Amino acid sequence: MKKTSENALLIAPLVVAALYTAAQMAANVASVRLVTIASYAVDGGTFIYPLTFTLRDLLHKTAGARAARALIVTAALANLLMVGLFWFVAR
Repeated sequence: MKKTSENALLIAPLVVAALYTAAQMAANVASVRLVTIASYAVDGGTFIYPLTFTLRDLLHKTAGARAARALIVTAALANLLMVGLFWFVAR
């Protein structure tokens, strides 16, 4: 049974990191559009971006500060690659 709990401890931070990166990218894509709610215009990324703080904190608690910093840098690079791809495709 010990092996299963060890696997869970290894997999959980990976899942959180993937969700964080996906939420970051989705928030940036959704930010392109304004959404009207009760006659207020709201940036579309506003709905998912707050989730990234919780996911980052969860990774920090489970995997440590070094992993959280690496995740932030990796997600930033993924977003830059996404911008580059959108620029290339739009041209």
